[in-house]
Amino acid sequence: MLAATSSADITPPIGVIAQGHFPAGPTHSIHLPLELRTIVFAQDDRRIAIVTLDIIGIEREHTSRIRRQIEQQTDIPGDCVLIAC
Repeated sequence: MLAATSSADITPPIGVIAQGHFPAGPTHSIHLPLELRTIVFAQDDRRIAIVTLDIIGIEREHTSRIRRQIEQQTDIPGDCVLIAC
């Protein structure tokens, strides 16, 4: 079995409304960046991916779109992608 990891900064620009903070007003600074982290496992011709996002939640339509994009750009089937927040 092989495994690989990657990460990306997904911090929104200053000025967006930060969900999960009270009161929810526009951000004025960045204390810590938000990240996307991925681990992919491969064995023979089978691939699976786990994607974690430093966000509170994500809607089903977005997870479906992300899975489709991963499937189009890699050899990982969309139903073999777990997206966690």
